[in-house]
Amino acid sequence: MELESWDNDTVAVNITNSSGEEWTYGEHFALQVLLDNTWYQIPPERTADWGFTDVALVIPDGETQARKYSIAPYGSLPEGTYRLVLPEGLHVEGGIDIL
Repeated sequence: MELESWDNDTVAVNITNSSGEEWTYGEHFALQVLLDNTWYQIPPERTADWGFTDVALVIPDGETQARKYSIAPYGSLPEGTYRLVLPEGLHVEGGIDIL
């Protein structure tokens, strides 16, 4: 998984399958923050009215899919280093800089 862009609301990635066979993943993800060299999972805001659609997304071998993940349900995040983690073991890191 390769990071395309990261802003306060959206993380855009490209997911490439080079496994030698068809690969399946879903829309579920977690958001983590790096504090004192340890990754911590961030819960979404309780007021956020959202959820994940339970679907299977398929990538044939040798292909790449572009995906966008909304991190808006996590609210206004402070400056820091974050990562988006898929249950399938993929992750990308990004930063939020306050200007």
